[in-house]
Amino acid sequence: MLHYSFYTKFYSDGLAGTAITVLCVVCVPLFFAVNGALLLPRDMNTVKHYRKTLNIIIVVTIWKLLAATFFTLVDGSHPVTLKNLAIFLLGGGFGDYPTGYFWFMNALIAVYLVLPVMKMAFDAEQKIAFHALLAVLAAFTVGKDSLKLVLQMAGTTTNHDLLRL
Repeated sequence: MLHYSFYTKFYSDGLAGTAITVLCVVCVPLFFAVNGALLLPRDMNTVKHYRKTLNIIIVVTIWKLLAATFFTLVDGSHPVTLKNLAIFLLGGGFGDYPTGYFWFMNALIAVYLVLPVMKMAFDAEQKIAFHALLAVLAAFTVGKDSLKLVLQMAGTTTNHDLLRL
Protein backbone atom coordinates (compact mmCIF):
# COMPACT_ATOMS: atom_id res chain seq x y z
CA MET A 1 0.00 0.00 0.00
CA LEU A 2 2.77 2.44 0.90
CA HIS A 3 4.74 1.88 -2.30
CA TYR A 4 1.56 2.01 -4.33
CA SER A 5 0.60 5.36 -2.85
CA PHE A 6 4.13 6.76 -3.31
CA TYR A 7 4.58 5.66 -6.90
CA THR A 8 1.08 6.33 -8.23
CA LYS A 9 0.31 9.40 -6.09
CA PHE A 10 -3.19 7.91 -5.89
CA TYR A 11 -3.50 8.71 -2.18
CA SER A 12 -1.34 11.84 -2.25
CA ASP A 13 -3.98 14.25 -0.97
CA GLY A 14 -6.40 14.21 1.89
CA LEU A 15 -7.17 12.01 4.82
CA ALA A 16 -6.91 8.70 2.95
CA GLY A 17 -3.32 9.38 1.84
CA THR A 18 -2.28 10.52 5.29
CA ALA A 19 -3.91 7.51 6.95
CA ILE A 20 -2.30 5.02 4.55
CA THR A 21 1.12 6.63 4.95
CA VAL A 22 0.89 6.66 8.75
CA LEU A 23 -0.39 3.08 8.93
CA CYS A 24 2.15 1.68 6.45
CA VAL A 25 5.29 3.62 7.29
CA VAL A 26 5.91 1.37 10.30
CA CYS A 27 6.34 -1.66 8.02
CA VAL A 28 10.10 -1.34 7.49
CA PRO A 29 11.12 -0.69 11.12
CA LEU A 30 8.75 -3.48 12.12
CA PHE A 31 10.43 -5.84 9.66
CA PHE A 32 13.86 -5.16 11.19
CA ALA A 33 12.50 -5.41 14.73
CA VAL A 34 10.87 -8.77 13.99
CA ASN A 35 14.11 -9.98 12.36
CA GLY A 36 15.99 -9.09 15.54
CA ALA A 37 13.37 -10.64 17.79
CA LEU A 38 13.55 -13.89 15.83
CA LEU A 39 17.34 -14.03 15.34
CA LEU A 40 18.78 -12.84 18.67
CA PRO A 41 17.32 -15.54 20.97
CA ARG A 42 18.42 -18.38 18.65
CA ASP A 43 21.79 -20.10 18.72
CA MET A 44 24.11 -18.70 16.08
CA ASN A 45 26.35 -20.74 13.81
CA THR A 46 28.94 -18.08 12.95
CA VAL A 47 30.35 -19.90 9.90
CA LYS A 48 26.87 -20.45 8.45
CA HIS A 49 25.94 -16.83 9.20
CA TYR A 50 28.99 -15.40 7.43
CA ARG A 51 28.49 -17.76 4.46
CA LYS A 52 24.86 -16.63 4.17
CA THR A 53 25.87 -12.97 4.44
CA LEU A 54 28.57 -13.42 1.79
CA ASN A 55 26.02 -15.10 -0.52
CA ILE A 56 23.66 -12.14 -0.09
CA ILE A 57 26.49 -9.68 -0.82
CA ILE A 58 27.45 -11.62 -3.97
CA VAL A 59 23.87 -11.76 -5.25
CA VAL A 60 23.29 -8.05 -4.57
CA THR A 61 26.62 -7.15 -6.23
CA ILE A 62 25.68 -9.14 -9.36
CA TRP A 63 22.25 -7.49 -9.33
CA LYS A 64 23.86 -4.04 -9.06
CA LEU A 65 26.34 -4.80 -11.85
CA LEU A 66 23.45 -5.90 -14.09
CA ALA A 67 21.53 -2.73 -13.24
CA ALA A 68 24.61 -0.57 -13.88
CA THR A 69 25.17 -2.32 -17.22
CA PHE A 70 21.56 -1.72 -18.19
CA PHE A 71 21.75 1.95 -17.19
CA THR A 72 24.95 2.67 -19.08
CA LEU A 73 24.55 0.48 -22.18
CA VAL A 74 20.80 0.41 -22.75
CA ASP A 75 19.68 3.77 -21.39
CA GLY A 76 22.88 5.80 -21.59
CA SER A 77 21.11 9.10 -20.98
CA HIS A 78 23.25 10.08 -17.99
CA PRO A 79 27.05 10.04 -17.86
CA VAL A 80 28.56 7.78 -15.20
CA THR A 81 32.11 7.19 -14.04
CA LEU A 82 34.00 4.40 -12.33
CA LYS A 83 33.67 6.47 -9.16
CA ASN A 84 29.85 6.31 -9.58
CA LEU A 85 30.10 2.52 -9.95
CA ALA A 86 32.28 2.19 -6.83
CA ILE A 87 29.87 4.36 -4.80
CA PHE A 88 26.93 2.33 -6.11
CA LEU A 89 28.54 -1.01 -5.23
CA LEU A 90 29.31 0.27 -1.72
CA GLY A 91 25.71 1.32 -1.04
CA GLY A 92 25.26 4.75 -2.62
CA GLY A 93 23.44 5.95 -5.69
CA PHE A 94 24.52 5.52 -9.33
CA GLY A 95 24.92 9.02 -10.68
CA ASP A 96 21.58 10.44 -11.83
CA TYR A 97 19.94 7.02 -12.23
CA PRO A 98 17.13 6.06 -9.82
CA THR A 99 18.51 3.26 -7.64
CA GLY A 100 16.69 3.96 -4.40
CA TYR A 101 15.19 0.48 -4.36
CA PHE A 102 18.59 -0.95 -3.39
CA TRP A 103 18.43 0.78 0.01
CA PHE A 104 16.63 -2.21 1.48
CA MET A 105 19.26 -4.75 0.41
CA ASN A 106 22.02 -2.44 1.68
CA ALA A 107 20.21 -2.15 5.02
CA LEU A 108 19.70 -5.92 5.23
CA ILE A 109 23.40 -6.53 4.58
CA ALA A 110 24.27 -3.98 7.29
CA VAL A 111 21.97 -5.76 9.74
CA TYR A 112 23.58 -9.13 8.98
CA LEU A 113 27.06 -7.65 9.38
CA VAL A 114 26.16 -6.14 12.78
CA LEU A 115 24.25 -9.23 13.98
CA PRO A 116 27.25 -11.18 15.39
CA VAL A 117 28.23 -8.23 17.60
CA MET A 118 24.59 -7.74 18.65
CA LYS A 119 24.32 -11.46 19.41
CA MET A 120 27.42 -11.41 21.64
CA ALA A 121 26.10 -8.39 23.53
CA PHE A 122 22.61 -9.93 23.75
CA ASP A 123 23.97 -13.20 25.16
CA ALA A 124 26.20 -11.49 27.74
CA GLU A 125 25.12 -11.75 31.34
CA GLN A 126 25.49 -8.00 31.86
CA LYS A 127 23.14 -6.25 29.43
CA ILE A 128 24.96 -2.89 29.56
CA ALA A 129 26.93 -3.65 26.36
CA PHE A 130 23.73 -4.63 24.55
CA HIS A 131 21.92 -1.46 25.66
CA ALA A 132 24.93 0.71 24.75
CA LEU A 133 25.12 -0.90 21.32
CA LEU A 134 21.40 -0.35 20.79
CA ALA A 135 21.79 3.31 21.77
CA VAL A 136 24.69 3.83 19.35
CA LEU A 137 22.86 2.10 16.49
CA ALA A 138 19.70 4.11 17.20
CA ALA A 139 21.67 7.37 17.29
CA PHE A 140 23.30 6.69 13.92
CA THR A 141 20.09 5.51 12.23
CA VAL A 142 16.88 6.96 13.62
CA GLY A 143 18.55 9.61 15.80
CA LYS A 144 20.21 11.47 12.93
CA ASP A 145 16.97 11.84 10.98
CA SER A 146 14.95 12.61 14.10
CA LEU A 147 17.35 15.39 15.09
CA LYS A 148 17.12 16.85 11.59
CA LEU A 149 13.31 16.76 11.76
CA VAL A 150 13.25 18.44 15.19
CA LEU A 151 15.61 21.18 13.94
CA GLN A 152 13.43 21.72 10.86
CA MET A 153 10.29 22.02 13.03
CA ALA A 154 12.02 24.39 15.45
CA GLY A 155 13.35 26.42 12.52
CA THR A 156 9.89 26.70 11.00
CA THR A 157 8.46 27.80 14.33
CA THR A 158 11.16 30.43 14.91
CA ASN A 159 11.52 31.50 11.25
CA HIS A 160 15.22 30.51 11.29
CA ASP A 161 17.04 27.87 9.27
CA LEU A 162 18.54 25.93 12.17
CA LEU A 163 20.09 23.36 9.85
CA ARG A 164 22.39 26.03 8.37
CA LEU A 165 23.84 27.19 11.70
